[in-house]
Amino acid sequence: MKVIIKEVMASRLGIEPAHIRSYELDGLVYLTWADSLVVGAQCRICYSIIWVDQRVNPVLSEPKPNVVPDYGGGYYEYQKEKVHRFLASMPACPKCGGEDFDRFINNVNYQRFQSGKEFP
Repeated sequence: MKVIIKEVMASRLGIEPAHIRSYELDGLVYLTWADSLVVGAQCRICYSIIWVDQRVNPVLSEPKPNVVPDYGGGYYEYQKEKVHRFLASMPACPKCGGEDFDRFINNVNYQRFQSGKEFP
């Protein structure tokens, strides 16, 4: 599978770069708008983020199998496994070359700061 990574302005993706008061030295965080269609995978090594359109990502856009319940523990486990598969499907990090993405990012799951510090 050929993967193309390109730089795009954050506002075109529905992402807002921001400094958080008292955490300015830790760098920017990228907050996704509620209606944004992008989600991210954050590198465990250098904290870079790869953003993807969740509608066209083959893992995230797959239909829920009929055997998975619509809610409850079974649904939660399916979603957790789906996120794990998404993170494992990322190409090498464009910044450090690592292949270890450990954080799923959307409008309710926040990333680490550029310094690696956890979001408060």
